[in-house]
Amino acid sequence: MNNSSKRELLSLVEALCEETAGPKERARLEELVLHDPDLRRLYVEAISLHGMLYWDAAGLGAEIDSQSVKASVIPLSGTTRKHASQQRVIRKRVGRWLSHPRSYRRVREIVTGLAVLVILKLGFVVFSPRAPELAVAPENRNLVDPLQTDEKKSPDRLPNPHLPVPDVRLSHQRDETASHPFSGRRVEESVVAVNPEAPVSTFSLEDDAAVVDRINYHLALQWQMEKIIPAPRASDAEWVRRTYLDLAGRIPTSREAEVFFAGQDTQKRAQLVETLLASREFSSRLATVWTNLLVGRSRDRNIDRDELWTWIEKEFSSGRSWKETVTDLVAARGTAQNSGPANFLLAHLNNEAVPATAITSRIFLCEQLQCTQCHEHPTVKRWGQERFWELNAFFQQASIRETRQADPQSGKSRTVRELVDAEEFGPTYYETLRGVMRVAYPKFAGVEIHQPSEDDHPPLRSQLAQLLFADARPQPARAFVNRTWALLMGRGFTNPVDDMGPHTQVSHPELLEDLTAAFVQSDYDVHRLVRWICLSDAYHLASRNSPPSSIDSPELGERPLFSRMYVKPMSAEQLYDSLQIASGVSPRMLLDRQTQQAREAWLGQFYSAVDTEENGEENTFDGSWQRALMMMNGDLVQQATSSREGHVLADVITPHGVSEADRIRQLSLAALSRYPSNTELLQLRDLLRRTIRQRVMEENLPPQLALAEGLKDVYWAYLNSSEFVLNR
Repeated sequence: MNNSSKRELLSLVEALCEETAGPKERARLEELVLHDPDLRRLYVEAISLHGMLYWDAAGLGAEIDSQSVKASVIPLSGTTRKHASQQRVIRKRVGRWLSHPRSYRRVREIVTGLAVLVILKLGFVVFSPRAPELAVAPENRNLVDPLQTDEKKSPDRLPNPHLPVPDVRLSHQRDETASHPFSGRRVEESVVAVNPEAPVSTFSLEDDAAVVDRINYHLALQWQMEKIIPAPRASDAEWVRRTYLDLAGRIPTSREAEVFFAGQDTQKRAQLVETLLASREFSSRLATVWTNLLVGRSRDRNIDRDELWTWIEKEFSSGRSWKETVTDLVAARGTAQNSGPANFLLAHLNNEAVPATAITSRIFLCEQLQCTQCHEHPTVKRWGQERFWELNAFFQQASIRETRQADPQSGKSRTVRELVDAEEFGPTYYETLRGVMRVAYPKFAGVEIHQPSEDDHPPLRSQLAQLLFADARPQPARAFVNRTWALLMGRGFTNPVDDMGPHTQVSHPELLEDLTAAFVQSDYDVHRLVRWICLSDAYHLASRNSPPSSIDSPELGERPLFSRMYVKPMSAEQLYDSLQIASGVSPRMLLDRQTQQAREAWLGQFYSAVDTEENGEENTFDGSWQRALMMMNGDLVQQATSSREGHVLADVITPHGVSEADRIRQLSLAALSRYPSNTELLQLRDLLRRTIRQRVMEENLPPQLALAEGLKDVYWAYLNSSEFVLNR
């Protein structure tokens, strides 16, 4: 297979999907596919990129080995910038093409016909003496052998000669059945891990410094391999604002920023991280993040969201392990008002527990199984329909019981929803793509559970909670590490962060496995994981690319290298709390229940629940005109730019004998946690003076009032700048 043939095939496939291929082009495509095994594999992969269910077309997927597909001479999965660019073009075009059902049906008919011809050809070749030609060529096998690739790495390319090369090996064998905690039941190959061939970490947790060094080593090694120079160290102003937003969920006050700037201790950054980790603001911040993940921001669902938030906040503030938190969420029972974790499944146990199945997998495992509810996975054989329904079977024993009770405060009758488990359970049933009904018993981590004995058996969800962490490399641990890394660094090790299936490329697999190993050895200590990341060199980098690092642009579809801090937009909660700080509200007041209720009411204008198979949520906050109007003249901005006593602006306007430049410096510090540059300061001062003169002369305002109005305009401009709503 030469390059011209590959280019011709890809061109014909694109014409086929764009519905521009004529009889001659289709005949030529058929000729190429039938007479060249390599082109046949390339054709299958190209069709899959166009969104075709080729695995359902006459069973073609069963005849194509996934490793053989990966061994194509042109790696469509993208290993070079050129190939990545080609894929982006293909995906853009296929998006337009798939919007026409008639085109989809026509192309599917063509693909089905080609699939039948391919199968006939394969059958002829298999029974002919030339069958060995179907084997992958030796040179192609080398392309998918990571062991050979790792052996070719030269030790002299290490960024630090004092650090050893990571002991990373690829595991091709599963743990023995006898060592499995559920060895009394039928155990098959574990399907918990992202990829059975993922690198196995041998990292041993000694102390926090060792983990931080490991993070620095992996990233520095990758930077040297990619021949890029990381961004310079972030300034104190950039770093302190970033850290407060990430760990406290708000910008620092002017006083907090000034104290940090004045500090002379070389360890002041590490000390601030420790201070914030020990604060209630940190547990409140994580409770908000995870409550949003579990049940969304909307208050439309028939649950007690406040009870769930309060319970999660206590989990993080008390330092309970993430393993215990997940176990309680999955196995919870009780009413919405008396059991915080029960609200998670009370929100999603509708539609035969389909939402509960999909969300449990996506949130705790970062695996998107929702598509396998109806379809087989195109490349991962063990991700069939049965995998979704086997997980779904664990929730079939659970149900929601509704009763009427008197409210203890108002005395009025209310409906109380309670999460309960039936004494008995049965399997779940699903329909295959060919219309055949199948039965699925609860099964996870290779353990299949049938009807237990009547003597002693824990509920199915309790057994699922144990199975989630039964693997030697627990997927919930890996998923939590990935989510936490993305929360702090702006990008996860996978894109998207909640799709860690074996089909998804991991940007830094060795680093992910080492961090997961350390997290497990720390007994799933959330505070230590956050500390490791915040103390790493990468977290202290500036957000702007230096010229040699321009290759690190994940926003353009490239693999993240973390040679700079990626810019993160503020969440709705961060924006609300930051505007409160900018107006002069005390950070302690943000933790007040009344303030939190006001924030919930404010969020209600942007989010509403949607009753779908995944219990989604409509979001009008990100990039909407509603948000733009709110920032221009909403109540929060008007409050922030108020000159009443106790507000930031009043403290800047009131003192006499203060220069315009110093007043502008204070406003910049309050809004952006930094002082203005010299150029910025000169321009704003000149604009302020012209504005004051104009208002005094044309509007006949007193000079002090004109100054107040001018400073209000400056502060409004700072709050409406893109810099204010971004976390760098």
